Amino acid sequence: MSASVGAGGGVGGMTSLLTELEETRRLVKTFDAIDTSMAEARDKLKTFYKTADETNTLLDMWIRVLSQTEHTQKLLQDPAWEGQTM
Repeated sequence: MSASVGAGGGVGGMTSLLTELEETRRLVKTFDAIDTSMAEARDKLKTFYKTADETNTLLDMWIRVLSQTEHTQKLLQDPAWEGQTM
């Protein structure tokens, strides 16, 4: 049997190192998956922020439209109003 001698000394040490290597590889895969998930979450949050900002802009515009509508309605219903105001 020609097994290499590991840091732990002997075949048992080599087995221990190989086990640790496999565990480390699994951890690296796990961290890669976490990193990918975090990047996807970041992108989704950016999209959400952009959508929220655009929604806020649309709501501001709608509020201005409603305000102008209310003002116009009051003018039209005022019997004393005779046309253009300055």
